[in-house]
Parts: sequence; C-alpha cells; structure tokens
Amino acid sequence: MAIRTIRMLVADDSRPCRLAFCEAAGRATVPIRVIEACDGRECRDQLNHGTIDLAFIDVHMPHISALEAPWEARNQAPRTFVTLLSSSKTAQFSELARKLRAQECLLKPFGERKIDEIVKKYQCLSVSIRALAIEDSGTVRKIIENVLTASPFRIAFADAPDAGGTGNGRELVTQQERRSR
Repeated sequence: MAIRTIRMLVADDSRPCRLAFCEAAGRATVPIRVIEACDGRECRDQLNHGTIDLAFIDVHMPHISALEAPWEARNQAPRTFVTLLSSSKTAQFSELARKLRAQECLLKPFGERKIDEIVKKYQCLSVSIRALAIEDSGTVRKIIENVLTASPFRIAFADAPDAGGTGNGRELVTQQERRSR
C-alpha cells in the first residue's frame, strides 16, 4: 500500500519559522509537501483553493488576520487539521482555537519533536472508519450522522432502520457492506 503525501500548509510571516517546518518535513518518516503562506491572505487562498490536510497557522500575520483566514476557510475545508501558532498563550488564544475547531495550539518557540507529534496525531485521526447506525428513528439516525461527519475523524457513515426483529442486525451490516462496494 502506497503512503499518501501529506499536504501541509505553514502560514507564518516569519521566514525562519516556515523554514523550520520545511526542514522538519524533510526529516519526517512520511512524505510531506509543505506549502508556505507568508500572510493571512495567502493562507486563506491556500485553504480555499488547495487540498490541505494539515495547517499550522500563526494567529498574528499581516493583511487578513490569521484569525479570519481559517474561519473563512473552515466552510471550504472542514476536514483540515488546524494547529494555531502563537508566541503567547492567553485565554483569548485558547477560546479562538475552540471556536475555530483547531485541533492543536502550539506556543512558539517549539521543537521539531512537537511538529512530529502533531503529524502523528493527524495520521491517527485521518484513518478512514466505517460506521453503521441501526436505529428505527430517522431523526436519531440524522443526528448521529451530523455528529459523526462534523467530527475530526474520517467516517464513512451509513444508516439503516432497526433490524426489524431479525436478531442482532448482522443481515443489515452485510447489506450495507454490499451497497458500499
């Protein structure tokens, strides 16, 4: 099985910071393609027009603030694993990360090991999972689907009404597997 290249966006107005990410990516155990953005406008454009798997975004950049760029792009790329970068960790920074559904917050300066940890976390979350909800209520099935698809996990969701008294639902699982092929 071929290993897929991770497309990683590094959005920071500091060139040394972007270079540190490029160097770390070059030593990673998985293939990583680094896309650089030096301001908020480039960050937004990359998130809107590229397929970005993993994004490291500084919260203080020129032009469009980094606070606005991921917010605008969230609707376009909801599956992007976002890590916010800042030189100071404040309650406001943590609250922003929560609102943007950022998976990580990283305080500058940081080492290559921290970047590695985040890449590994992304890899764990990006494994595709299949889920089948067996429930007689269409409303409950829709709620389950909405919750699962909004999660950071990659979930292929299928649903079915209850097993109709057929036992443990094994027949429904078999039917869903046939349909998904």
